[in-house]
Amino acid sequence: MEINKMLLGQRIREQRIKRGLTIEKLAEKCNRSESFIGNIERGDDTPSLATLLSIADCLSISLEYLLQDTLNSSEIKTDSSNYYQREISGELQKMTMEEQKTIYNIINSVKNYHAE
Repeated sequence: MEINKMLLGQRIREQRIKRGLTIEKLAEKCNRSESFIGNIERGDDTPSLATLLSIADCLSISLEYLLQDTLNSSEIKTDSSNYYQREISGELQKMTMEEQKTIYNIINSVKNYHAE
C-alpha cells in the first residue's frame, strides 16, 4: 500500500488553515522545519509515522482522520463496516460540538425507529 501524498498534504493544509495556523506556526508547534511542512503539504515529501503523529497531535486531529482515504488500495473499502465507521468518524471531527450532538440524536432516532 502506498500513501497518496497529495491527498495527505491537502488534508494537513486544510486542517492547518482551519485552525488559523501558518506553515511557520505549525512547523514550530511540531518541531519540524517550515520547508518540510511545506513539502508535505505539496505532496513532495512522505512524512514518517512519528511526523504524522506529531502533525495530528499539533492539529488536534486523529491519525486515522489524517490518513483516511489516503491509502491507494482497493483493500480499504472491502470491509464496509469499518469503512463507514472511519468515514463517519472523519466527518464528525470536522463538526462543531452542537452539530455532533445533532448527529448523535439522529442516530438514536434511527436506532429507536428500527427497534420498534
